[in-house]
Amino acid sequence: MFPAPVPMPVLRYPASPNGRAQCLVVLLPGRGDGPGVFEEEGFVKELRSRGLDADVEVAGATFGYYAKWTFPERFGTDVVEPAVLRGYRHIWLAGVSMGGFGAAAFATHHAEQFDGVLLIAPYLGDAEVRDEIDRAGGLRSWTPEDATGKRDERALWLWLKDRAAAHEERPALYLGFGNDDGMHGVHRLLAAAMPPSHVFAEPGGHDWPAWRRAWAAFLTSSDFASRCSPAR
Repeated sequence: MFPAPVPMPVLRYPASPNGRAQCLVVLLPGRGDGPGVFEEEGFVKELRSRGLDADVEVAGATFGYYAKWTFPERFGTDVVEPAVLRGYRHIWLAGVSMGGFGAAAFATHHAEQFDGVLLIAPYLGDAEVRDEIDRAGGLRSWTPEDATGKRDERALWLWLKDRAAAHEERPALYLGFGNDDGMHGVHRLLAAAMPPSHVFAEPGGHDWPAWRRAWAAFLTSSDFASRCSPAR
């Protein structure tokens, strides 16, 4: 018999010890980071300073889950499905760098489970598809011939194109990045198709100071805050 799969670890930061909040934000770390990094880098503290009624969960989605592509199954089974069953009114998904790729890749096929998705400095695949989009004149003009596979980057970009154009529908798409990030070209390719109010281009590179600024801007300017304000 094959051993049972080991569940993906989850760190939980409840808004209150007395029960479930109305909102949940699920965070995905970047490559080389453990789930505790968001507390260490002040993301949880920044959210708490706003007085929002939101629990936080951080998935321990390390690089191995992506390398073996067990990420979608384990993240869905161990993190997202239990959260849905707990009855949150609003669930938001956010990831940084590799975690941004994970958030986009998962939401591409499970969008109905989220109110919104925040991608901070996301890795969005290799140059082939990006160059294809560039040659088409940008994301709004790009139409791939085939984008059906669950690991096809064209399917991911096609979902991003759809969400960028349908920003008044759920799930809302938000993007944050540092202006000096080495991947800023691909970030700007996506940003050009999005409403400016959904894009947070901040000073800095591919690093936590820029990502903290993008996170703070998201908490200030997005509809996450209005949906997750404490009940009156």
